[in-house]
Amino acid sequence: MKPHAKTRDASLGSAACPEASGARSEEVRAGWGPARRAFELQWKGKSVSTNGFVLSWRKTRVMVVTDQPLIASGLQSLFRDHPEFSLAGVFPSGLELAQQMPQNHCDVILCGLSPSENLCDVAELLHAAPESRVALLSYDFSNEAVHQARELGVLGFLSTTSNPPAMEECLRTCAGGETWMERALATRLLHTRTIALSKRQSQLIALLVQGLKNKEVAEVLGISEGTVKAYLTTLFEKVGAKDRFELALFGLKNLKNVSREPLSPGLCRETALRSLVA
Repeated sequence: MKPHAKTRDASLGSAACPEASGARSEEVRAGWGPARRAFELQWKGKSVSTNGFVLSWRKTRVMVVTDQPLIASGLQSLFRDHPEFSLAGVFPSGLELAQQMPQNHCDVILCGLSPSENLCDVAELLHAAPESRVALLSYDFSNEAVHQARELGVLGFLSTTSNPPAMEECLRTCAGGETWMERALATRLLHTRTIALSKRQSQLIALLVQGLKNKEVAEVLGISEGTVKAYLTTLFEKVGAKDRFELALFGLKNLKNVSREPLSPGLCRETALRSLVA
């Protein structure tokens, strides 16, 4: 929730806000001069005073992306008359919301993601709404999907089996610009290995996934077949793959989260991987 100066009243001090010392208070910088300090209080719709300023708080605006009517109805009921969050709209797809973002504004976008979907729509959404925070809602998250989503800029990962307090904590954390995920998912990610890729290595893996042979890869990339073999040898060691088939499987597991199907021969913006999970 964003604070703004409402009025100035020198007769009011910090005593007007006994909650200021509560666990939810957080000190932030304010552009009111070096002699003044302001506190961003995540306090539900209240007006508070600090250092002579009365601050008022608006609700955190949330937009939801889901094509499941039951989830949409449940979230609408949950957000109705909520003291901290307001539902700014429900959209059946990320692309539809992205197209309407110039006419809308929200603090957090809660985007439903089924296990069979990839992150292309999410990437378009992040591009269309750079000032909004994005949290994903899904029954299950693969390690690869979480890794690629975080690289895109997604902050939240919420399970559809979570309870309302967990959802509120997720939205609140994401609105503050921090990452939130459930403990089980965070623990699982600690046991994964992330491998950074150069641009050329990313291109080569994308072509291997499409089934191209060394000679065909060399023609697409404009390099010699011997150079392709040298790149493959480096990638085998880097990823820990035994052969090109296993390397292609690693690439496929990661690319399916960021590439539109079907993959066409050649290279495109959507098949770029900056890193992968092995």
